[in-house]
Amino acid sequence: TGKKAFKKIHSWYNPKIKWSRQLEEKALEYLNRKKIWRRTSWTYRKDKSLPVGVKVLDTFDGPKWNETEKLTDLPEGTRYGCNIIYQEGSTEDVLGYACLYKKI
Repeated sequence: TGKKAFKKIHSWYNPKIKWSRQLEEKALEYLNRKKIWRRTSWTYRKDKSLPVGVKVLDTFDGPKWNETEKLTDLPEGTRYGCNIIYQEGSTEDVLGYACLYKKI
C-alpha cells in the first residue's frame, strides 16, 4: 500500500521520525483542498501489474525527488504523515502525494 511505502522510504532516510495518523489525514485534506497534486504528480502507463506502493517508491527515487537532505536533517521525534491521490485513467494512471512534518 501507499502507507507502507511511505513508512519504508522514511525509515531509509531517517529512522528516528515517527508516523502520525493525524498528519496522514491532514496531508489528504491538503491535497484535496489545494489540488496541488495536479502540479506535482507522476504519470504512469496503464499497468495493473505495478502496485500503487511500488509507484510511490518510484516517486522518491531518482532526479524527480531531491529532498533527501531535508529528511535526514529532521530531528529525532519529528512526526510525519503522508497521503496520496491516485486516479486511474483509460491509458494512464496519475499519482500525487503530500507529506507533512511536525518537529517536536
